[in-house]
Amino acid sequence: MDALDQEVLAAEAARCKATLEMDVEALKRLLHEDYTHVTGSASTMNRDQYLAWVVETPRNHERLDLKVKRFGDTAVIWGKLNNHMQEKGGGVRLIEAYVSQVVHRENGAWRFVSMQLTPKR
Repeated sequence: MDALDQEVLAAEAARCKATLEMDVEALKRLLHEDYTHVTGSASTMNRDQYLAWVVETPRNHERLDLKVKRFGDTAVIWGKLNNHMQEKGGGVRLIEAYVSQVVHRENGAWRFVSMQLTPKR
């Protein structure tokens, strides 16, 4: 894994931290304006919808076994995700999944273009 791969993984770590902290401004910097989020139930959200969902439903992302493949200024990240989501009535629901993400480097910064989550069955 080279320095650019490490930058990509650092961007994912920053995204996870911003999500945990519900830091919408940090997420806006990390998520491309054209960001698309595909949930495990196959619904899709744009960036604004995803940001509202993060604030509405607190969560903690635990990422495991991440891999990176770069294609110039674009990279694909894939690996396991344990998503610890707060439930409205209290408690935490664990969603174990496999995730693919696309990131693109603009002006030296990696920004997320899409995320596709597939729940473990």
